Amino acid sequence: MDSSKLVVEEETELLALHRAIFEAKFNLSPSDIDIQASPYTAELAQRVLKTIVELQSATDMNKIERWSNWLEHKKEWIWERCLSYMLKIQQSHWIRMDYSKKCDYVQWLFSPYALHEVDVERFIGEVEKYRQAIDQGHPIFLRSFGYATDVMLDELEQKLGRKLPPGYRTYLRNHNGGKVLVHYCTFVVEELNEVIPLHVIFGVHVEKRYDLAYWNTFKDEFPTGHILIGEAAAGGKILMDDLERIYYWKDMEYDDPTRNEGLYKVADNFDTFQRTWKRMIKTI
Repeated sequence: MDSSKLVVEEETELLALHRAIFEAKFNLSPSDIDIQASPYTAELAQRVLKTIVELQSATDMNKIERWSNWLEHKKEWIWERCLSYMLKIQQSHWIRMDYSKKCDYVQWLFSPYALHEVDVERFIGEVEKYRQAIDQGHPIFLRSFGYATDVMLDELEQKLGRKLPPGYRTYLRNHNGGKVLVHYCTFVVEELNEVIPLHVIFGVHVEKRYDLAYWNTFKDEFPTGHILIGEAAAGGKILMDDLERIYYWKDMEYDDPTRNEGLYKVADNFDTFQRTWKRMIKTI
């Protein structure tokens, strides 16, 4: 046997190799950045997945569509991880590339997901928008959901049956919440002496699982007098009262969730809350 070849004899081994490559490629903190965005790992990821599909479709043609659907389902997850990665690498590595090279680089980054040309252009535009903000001294923690119009905010207030505090309303108008982009964005709960990883700040007229109006239809399931505005990565919730004070609620099973059990104040207003956000530093 040629010692330069790797022979995978079992389908289970091939699937394990695919999972290992996929997880390594989209790891948020790789020890070697070439794992994510080199043409070699891109080609390897494509070949392994292609081999799995060919092998399984030989006995079940439906496998082709199932794997295609699986990869399409992963698109948003891959996009967010690639964007987070791009905001952590050295800027000089990116600005030295011409546009054609950037397009190739993005395709390598996303492999085995193959982006359409319009998506490549959109991804490059998003990278450069956030890069510009970082260069101007504005830390980026969330991938914004866009912005909310006054009409959208008025409609939200009607659904909530309450007025939004002015500062928070301005935030939604300008940013409309967002999902954590730089892994991890954290805040401190001093009363618990804990650092909490943030996951999302809910927005208006966005995907259901991140939508403010949707989450606040469950008002009988969290402390009275608050609105639910976000979620921590560990499952706890971010709440706000009428005075715009921000609280962390340890989302536990309580006999009466409308009481203020497990509720810890973290900031006097939303703007102060944002200023407490920090990027987690990994230490060993």
